[in-house]
Amino acid sequence: MGHTLAIGHFLVALVLVGGVAPAADGGPTLWYDKPAADWEREALPIGNGRLGSMVFGTVEKERLQFNEDSLWVGDEDDTGSYQAFGDVFVELGHKGATKYRRELDIARAVHTVTYEAGGVNYRRECFASHPANVLVFHFTADKPESHSGAVVLTDAHKGAITVDGNRFTVKGNLAAYTHSLSGGKKKYGIALDYEAQVAVLALSWPRNPATSATKSIRTRRATPTPSSRPCSSNMPAI
Repeated sequence: MGHTLAIGHFLVALVLVGGVAPAADGGPTLWYDKPAADWEREALPIGNGRLGSMVFGTVEKERLQFNEDSLWVGDEDDTGSYQAFGDVFVELGHKGATKYRRELDIARAVHTVTYEAGGVNYRRECFASHPANVLVFHFTADKPESHSGAVVLTDAHKGAITVDGNRFTVKGNLAAYTHSLSGGKKKYGIALDYEAQVAVLALSWPRNPATSATKSIRTRRATPTPSSRPCSSNMPAI
């Protein structure tokens, strides 16, 4: 049985009322006044051709579902199917949010969420960089020490997740997975080994490139669930 490695890198920097409006630069923008509740019909996509993410825009617990285009089950005789990679959850616990808006600037390929909670204006920007080959999720606020919570990584195929400082790593193998349309096939001639990494960077406020540094991230292991293997990292107030 052959083994191939798929790798992804990521950086964590209802009835919906919505529509299409011009962006600041005149390009089209999809916008909504509530978070997404459904992956297929409501979450908004970003991607660079290889890496992709569906962004939900939830205030209290952001969900960022991610994919990589080579994560696949199948072989030369059975094309199998594309596989979901996993989810990153950012648990902030913000309650009573007002002035909520999430939007996708189609011309710039940038997803933005803005809202106000507890007298603080929050902003999230998400995009997929093609030159750097990463997904970037950037969380900011107009007052210091306004972000405190946990970042949780889950894997869709029960891979082993570890935390080292500010970096999550998940590694696994797809040998035990087959597609439902493969006629009861127990294994394919090819099985992928895969790996994904998530880096959590806590920048000082206001940001000064000469002095900003990654703050320490306290870590703990979350309790596994039957459908995934989560691992989490506590964020300092930033």
